[in-house]
Amino acid sequence: MNSWLILTATLPTHPSGLRVRVWRALKATGAASLREGVYLLPEHAPSAQALRDLDRTITDAGAEAYLLQVPSRDEHQEAVFRGLFDRSDLYEQWREQLRGLRSRLGSTDEAGLRKTVRTL
Repeated sequence: MNSWLILTATLPTHPSGLRVRVWRALKATGAASLREGVYLLPEHAPSAQALRDLDRTITDAGAEAYLLQVPSRDEHQEAVFRGLFDRSDLYEQWREQLRGLRSRLGSTDEAGLRKTVRTL
């Protein structure tokens, strides 16, 4: 079973700059949201250090944050946690969109193709 990092944070609502900065940083780490203000990441994820840095950023800003390292309680919890990171359906949707783009390569203008590529 894996060891997991759990970041829990309570951020002030005003000013919103810290909330926005934390939200963007969390998205960049790929952390899963267990609930509002509680985020999960495998301890050995490439972005684990970024989560540790984010903990420090939050506390340095005077807000409340705790970074915990915990093992999965059992195999079921491990499977639930892993499932939070399963992006198979999203990748399949993306592949379908790429197939659609390929089929339009000869019939769509360059500007339209560029726009679609940026979106994908």
